[in-house]
Amino acid sequence: LQPIQLISQIPDVGFEVAEEKEYYYFERLRIADGKPILVESTYIPSSFVPNFQDTDVATNGLFYVLKNQYDIHI
Repeated sequence: LQPIQLISQIPDVGFEVAEEKEYYYFERLRIADGKPILVESTYIPSSFVPNFQDTDVATNGLFYVLKNQYDIHI
């Protein structure tokens, strides 16, 4: 899928989101029982995760990176 990108707008998602100047955007393919079931789009305000494009989310996992590199607990 797509590598992590820095973008200036996110699409209208039907609910209010924080106004930020830039967001990191990436897609992940979710798999269950060895079969692809969902393409997940993720938008994270760049002010929360500086230099996020340099992280290895594919290997370490998003929640691991957020917790261990940015002290964000979800």
